[in-house]
Amino acid sequence: MTVLEQTRAFLCDRCGCFYEDVEMAASLDELNVADFEREELAFLLTERYGVEIPSEELAAFETVEDLVCYIEDRLG
Repeated sequence: MTVLEQTRAFLCDRCGCFYEDVEMAASLDELNVADFEREELAFLLTERYGVEIPSEELAAFETVEDLVCYIEDRLG
């Protein structure tokens, strides 16, 4: 499962987002992803990929792309 697929699955399952709405350009605010859900997602991605996301970085993410690219960049 890719980082985008993992992120999409989380947002659909836990946040009630529609699959087709979770695109790279989608704003986390527009998807109504609460701060605690962002923290849960960061924990899940850290567990899955071994890449920690500092709180200050997480707070700066505005889109799904910001989050996905952060993880992918650190995976090499």
